[in-house]
Amino acid sequence: MKKLLMSLGLCAALAACNSSSINRGKAGESCTSHNDCAGSLGCYNGICAATAPTGEQDGGTTAPSQEGESCTRRADCDTGLMCFDQVCMTAPPVTPADGGATNTSAGIRGETCMTNADCSTKLVCIPNPTNQSIGVCDVSNFSITPPGGKTCSAECNVDLDCCELPLGESGVAADAGTVNYNSCADLKKALNQADPSGCEVDTAASLSRECFLFKTYCDCANNNPWKCNAGSCGYIKACTGNGETIKGCPVQTRTGAPTISTCNAATLTCSTSIKAGCATNDDCLGAFIADVASEKCVSGECVCATDRGACYRKCNVDLDCAQNYTCDTTKFICTFVGECTTALDCIQKSGDVTSVCQKNTCKKPCAIDQDCGPSGVAGTKFKNLICGADGYCADITGQCASDSDCAVTAANGQLVKKFCVATTAAATVTYASAITATK
Repeated sequence: MKKLLMSLGLCAALAACNSSSINRGKAGESCTSHNDCAGSLGCYNGICAATAPTGEQDGGTTAPSQEGESCTRRADCDTGLMCFDQVCMTAPPVTPADGGATNTSAGIRGETCMTNADCSTKLVCIPNPTNQSIGVCDVSNFSITPPGGKTCSAECNVDLDCCELPLGESGVAADAGTVNYNSCADLKKALNQADPSGCEVDTAASLSRECFLFKTYCDCANNNPWKCNAGSCGYIKACTGNGETIKGCPVQTRTGAPTISTCNAATLTCSTSIKAGCATNDDCLGAFIADVASEKCVSGECVCATDRGACYRKCNVDLDCAQNYTCDTTKFICTFVGECTTALDCIQKSGDVTSVCQKNTCKKPCAIDQDCGPSGVAGTKFKNLICGADGYCADITGQCASDSDCAVTAANGQLVKKFCVATTAAATVTYASAITATK
């Protein structure tokens, strides 16, 4: 940015030279403002072209650009005009969110510029993403206070939160073809029962799935089949079959999070990817490996991560683990150690020589929010990056202050509510199964 501003500043200085010594452009030649063109020519779209006489004569005094003519900053335009996208206009193409002008020649947010001096107070001239030869006025900081330590990551606070019909459910009716199940009332209609709470006893095989859906997501008042564990929903009801059938196992939670719908014939419980609820290593025998859903633990193969109740293939030394993981020899679990060990790792990864490695995490130093990413001006998009209090760029994606900030969140292409919860230390640790084993 500094290089751009220096070069833009040089251009501005050159433009301020004695106008009588300038050899102005003829029709068809390039220009940046009205004053670059000779005689009665105006500057339109960067080209000198014939227009109605403006009173400017070759070698005369500087004349401002009129509406529709080219400009590089507001000062190039006639009184009452603004410079947007290098064109003099009476009003901005889109009303700026902030950054109003404090004088008649200073640009507001979104106007083109050459240096910071061309912009209003509290605005800076940043590189134009669509034209690197010129800048655009924008706010230096975005006035965003990070919520701090909370994310929209919980699908439940209490057990009953889990008892909610997932979005997008459907079935086939004998008289109507494919129908959508948007509510428990739809399932009652499909079952043709005013009170389907006893449907597991006398429902026809063709409606076994509808009965299961009702018992799993609707009939929870007296015998809730779900357990909320650290913000995640786990299915705890006894089973006798696999999948969505009477006394079977669900394929998803209310938010669309997948579960493994296999019924353990020995324990009559449904196994899930991370919610099997192991408490000791012995609990992992025959259970699914947390991050390898299609495999089950054999004798002596897995250990239980008790802080999340999940089974992982154990490690003994670092070589048992994937790149960027080391073996925690107290838990015998591969643990993510970070994306870097030196600044060079970060520089090569980001392509930014200012990047540093702190606590195995790549960080980019910053002084203002603009150092981290765009604000959304001039066709850019805010990327949830701001300059943190520690002087490094921070990603605030998914952060929240209250449940109201988590009104909608994507789940299997649908929109559902989640809860704003504090990020726990355990949740920030990433585990992985060993990719091989030395013992």
